[in-house]
Amino acid sequence: NYVAHYTYVGIVLFTFSGVIGMPIPHELILLIAGYLSSIGVVSLFWVCVVTVISTLLADNLSFYIGRKEGTVFLRSSLSKRIFLTPERVKKMENYFNVHGGKTVFFMRFLMAFRAISFMIAGSSNMSWWKFNKYNFLGIVLWEPTVIIIGYSVSSGFVKVWEYFNNLKYILLGIVLLFVIGYIIYAKYFRKSKSHS
Repeated sequence: NYVAHYTYVGIVLFTFSGVIGMPIPHELILLIAGYLSSIGVVSLFWVCVVTVISTLLADNLSFYIGRKEGTVFLRSSLSKRIFLTPERVKKMENYFNVHGGKTVFFMRFLMAFRAISFMIAGSSNMSWWKFNKYNFLGIVLWEPTVIIIGYSVSSGFVKVWEYFNNLKYILLGIVLLFVIGYIIYAKYFRKSKSHS
């Protein structure tokens, strides 16, 4: 079945390009893959397998780039344009050294931060085995879940995507509130403790 074969190839390419940071919403690809399996174009089982493998490979590419070229890229003028100053990169690398495993796991659920976070994980001292252990756990929990949602509610496909889009902004807002709260704490409360 040529249609099924080309569909699998397309899923791999779009999944791979979306995960490594190209402007293609990864969750949208997963929902479409679920929808295609619901109408019999592809197998639900093989869609899940192909997506998990391609996502794992793409994440490892981000990790590898971080390990080999991370110091150059993360301290380049391009990284500064997305507010990654050398000081922030260094803090994030130190954070990964302490909390790397759970950070890799939870980044699976935050679309906007995955590729750059996995690159920073590579540039830190995190081992390849530890990265893949936590990353694989996040992948097998998240990717098939989104695919099955697309499969189950194919009639309301657009509404499901709107739900995930809104969820993305809610999660981003929570992360921003946490960061702002930490900055306020570090700037004012720590200073007041040091003066007392």
